[in-house]
Amino acid sequence: MGYAPGDPVETYVAGVTFKDRQVIIRSLTLDDMLWVGFDEENIYDRNAIYVNFESKRIGFIPADLATKIHKPMERWLQVPITEVPAGIIRFTNVGTNHQGLIIRFLIPWQEEYENETRSYFPDY
Repeated sequence: MGYAPGDPVETYVAGVTFKDRQVIIRSLTLDDMLWVGFDEENIYDRNAIYVNFESKRIGFIPADLATKIHKPMERWLQVPITEVPAGIIRFTNVGTNHQGLIIRFLIPWQEEYENETRSYFPDY
């Protein structure tokens, strides 16, 4: 599937069991805002897209999806706009040592930054 500016993206977050990420994830609620942006210092994957909560890394967009959405995102993710908001849709594996989460965000587009009138969380 190809992605274009304004398209919704819904995905699980990869890498959630690394370091102290499980502690952070267990503290989240469905109302918490996450942030998605390019991890330009990632030496393993030049298309890596991080997922942060309050500037703390909680994981990454899965590599296969990041490769598909990197190009349409890079057109608009430039200084001063370097991240887009993401919402938590649901938690997975609750009560285990591998709790995860599903997030949703929109591929950014020019109009969003000019008038900020369109919601990042479209109705489904």
